[in-house]
Amino acid sequence: DNGKQRIFIIGATNIPEVLDSAVISRFDMQTIPLPKKSEREKLFELYIPSLRENNWNRLNKYTFIEKTEGLSGRDIKDISNTIKTKLSYNDNKISNKDIFDTALEIFKEKVISTNKDKFEYLSSKKNRLNFETIIGYRGIKKEIQNSITSILKAAELKYYNIDSEQGILLEGSPGNGKSFIVECVAGEFKLDFIKVIGKDIASNLYSEDSKKLSDIFTSAFKIARLSKIGCVLFFDEFDGIAAKNTNLNLRATMLDLIVKSRDVPNLILMSATNYIELLDEATIRDGRFDRKIRINNPSRSDTFDLLRDFLKEVDKISNKNKIENIISNLVYEQILDHFEKYKNTSKSSIAGIKVFTNNLKRQAFFSKNIDREKRLIIDDEIVSNFLKSL
Repeated sequence: DNGKQRIFIIGATNIPEVLDSAVISRFDMQTIPLPKKSEREKLFELYIPSLRENNWNRLNKYTFIEKTEGLSGRDIKDISNTIKTKLSYNDNKISNKDIFDTALEIFKEKVISTNKDKFEYLSSKKNRLNFETIIGYRGIKKEIQNSITSILKAAELKYYNIDSEQGILLEGSPGNGKSFIVECVAGEFKLDFIKVIGKDIASNLYSEDSKKLSDIFTSAFKIARLSKIGCVLFFDEFDGIAAKNTNLNLRATMLDLIVKSRDVPNLILMSATNYIELLDEATIRDGRFDRKIRINNPSRSDTFDLLRDFLKEVDKISNKNKIENIISNLVYEQILDHFEKYKNTSKSSIAGIKVFTNNLKRQAFFSKNIDREKRLIIDDEIVSNFLKSL
C-alpha cells in the first residue's frame, strides 16, 4: 500500500470454482485462455520449423488446426514432438497427413491412459453394439436417435437459428439396461464412449472431487475433438454426484462444466439414474439436460421378444432340416400373464425376466429334460410345472 512492497503473491489453479471466495477476493483474477486458431498454428510452426516450408502445403492444414481446438500449449508441444519424431524417420513412404493423424491418435491414447483410473473408455472401433442389440423399446430408440442427430448436426441447425439439444437423462427403476442402452447408442453412431460411475467420484475431500470431475470433462472435450465423429460422456448413477444433498462445490463444478461442454462439437452428454427425485433441479433443468427419458419395464410384446431371446437355445429343435419351436404360444401367453401380475415391480424388469428364464432352465436341468445330444429341452410341461411352483 505504501509503494515499497517487494513481495508479490501469484497463485494458479485449473479449478477456480473450488477456491474459497474470501481468499480469491484478495487477488486480481486473470483467466489464461486456450490458444486460438492462429496461435495454435504459430505454436506448431515454432515446435516444428519444417512446417513453414513444404509440410503444411502437403497437408490440409486448416482441418488439422480445427482438430486441435481446445488443446493447451503443453498438449500442442506433446503432439509436435510426436510429429517431429515421425517426420525424421519418414522416407516419403507415409504421407504427411497419415503422420499427423497418427500423432493425434497417439495423443488421444495418452489422454485416455492418463485418466484410466477416472473413467472407462471404449473406442468406436471396438464397440460392437448398436440399436439392433436392444430388444424392444422402439419408441425410446427413435427418441434418442432424434436427440443424438440434433447434437451431431448442431452446425447445420445453427445456420437456421435453431438450437441443438444439450443433454440426455435416462431415468427409471433398476434392471432395465439404461447403461446398456447408452453403450448401444455410442455403437450405433460410431462414437467413442466414456463411462463414469457417479459414486466413484465422491470422497471426503471436496476439492479432490472437483478436480477429478474437471479432469474427466477436460479429457472428454479433447477426445470428442480428436475422434472421427464424436464422443459420448456418460455418467451412470448420476445421483451419486448430482443429488440435492451433494456438496455445493462439486455441484458448482458440475454446472460450470456442463455449460462449457456446450461449446465442444460432437460431445454428447448422457446420464442415468434410478432416483430422479433425488437429483438437483438446477443440474437437470432444460438447457442442461433437454431430453429426459423414462425407461419403464418392458411392455407385454417386448417381454415376449425378450423371453424368446433368453430361451432361444432351448426353445428350438431341428426336425428334418426345419427349425420348430418347442414352447407353444399358449404357454408363452401363460408366462406373459405371470409377468403382468408384477408389471410395476422388479420381477417384471429385464433383469427379472432374465432371472426367471435362468430359473426355468435350472428346473429343466434338474428334471433331466435333456435329449440324446445333451441339449437342454424346455417344453410346455416344464414351463407349466415351473409356473405352478411360483
